[in-house]
Amino acid sequence: MNSFFCYDWEKYRLDDDVKPLKFSFSNKICNGNGKCIKQIYFNTFTKDINMICLHNCEKIKCKNHILCNNSQPQWICEINDGLCDECNINYGKWKNGQIPTITNAYCPICMEEKDSIKLKNCNHTICIDCYKKCNVPIELEPPKFPYDEITYKSYIVNPFHSRWYHDALIYKYERQLKKWNRNCLKYPDKNLTLCCMCRK
Repeated sequence: MNSFFCYDWEKYRLDDDVKPLKFSFSNKICNGNGKCIKQIYFNTFTKDINMICLHNCEKIKCKNHILCNNSQPQWICEINDGLCDECNINYGKWKNGQIPTITNAYCPICMEEKDSIKLKNCNHTICIDCYKKCNVPIELEPPKFPYDEITYKSYIVNPFHSRWYHDALIYKYERQLKKWNRNCLKYPDKNLTLCCMCRK
């Protein structure tokens, strides 16, 4: 494989002892917009070890970070106007995606003064904690494996081994696991997503 020299003049022109880095064509070079941060799955990112970055790219907080706690690379920020994928799906066209926040507003649910947000349909305010309880789905805990960790590791390596066929606890665990995979998120009831003041 042929190789080429890549010069970052701001880094190398003042230091004669440092030689420019030598890369192969099979590698990729980050241009500073966070391309070196790859997406593993929804809203989860990690550094791509196959890319070379001289810019120390970091994740940027979503405009609604106070609500979603998500951060994403710059290239997703540019696509979603500063929002994470989750907020872009849920609030993208409303208020340009950024939820209006108010500091120390009275919440009609918990009856405390907290940082609050305006609701979409009626502009009443509700605190962020109560909004999450009423609108954000809760991730359910997966079922617990019935045996110790060593047995669990051997089960993960080969779950179709004959030793598991007639084990009643493993059979029960697999049924619970299938049910959990179907319903791993618990969505709030429809009446909880309505405003508690005007029921809109």
